[in-house]
Amino acid sequence: MSRRLTLVSGLSALCLWGATIIPANAVILSRSASFQHPCNGTNQTVAVSFPNLGVSSAIQIIGSSLSLFANPGGVQFVTLATNDGVFNIALAQLGQNTNLTTAVFPGQAIDFVHAPENATAVVLTNAAGTASFTVTGNCTGGAGTPPVQGTFILWLVSQP
Repeated sequence: MSRRLTLVSGLSALCLWGATIIPANAVILSRSASFQHPCNGTNQTVAVSFPNLGVSSAIQIIGSSLSLFANPGGVQFVTLATNDGVFNIALAQLGQNTNLTTAVFPGQAIDFVHAPENATAVVLTNAAGTASFTVTGNCTGGAGTPPVQGTFILWLVSQP
């Protein structure tokens, strides 16, 4: 029950933020992908790319959700991050005994001299308009231990 409440609260905050902060000509997109990696006690990295997001542009990420739907019990951590070669920002992370996390980035923040700053996460697209992400995780287990499987969702802001 509390996990659903956390997800609903996060999505509600995301929608409220989107209604009040995002420019009128912006479009909120969502992208999702599934991943899996073996439970062999070593760090595993899965690369995921999303095409058609704008050629050589900075895409704002306003939220992310990371969940495991197959957790064999030895998961040490799972981290979702951008992989554009410049920023490489962690967007969501799961630890032991956790199967769901949601992060909402506020959009604006105040810096130390009280000036407004952008507080979204940013991923840079390449010349083909593709944004790259990685899912890195570690799961202890031996022969016969099923793989970790999960999915993530990203909410992005696109300027038409």
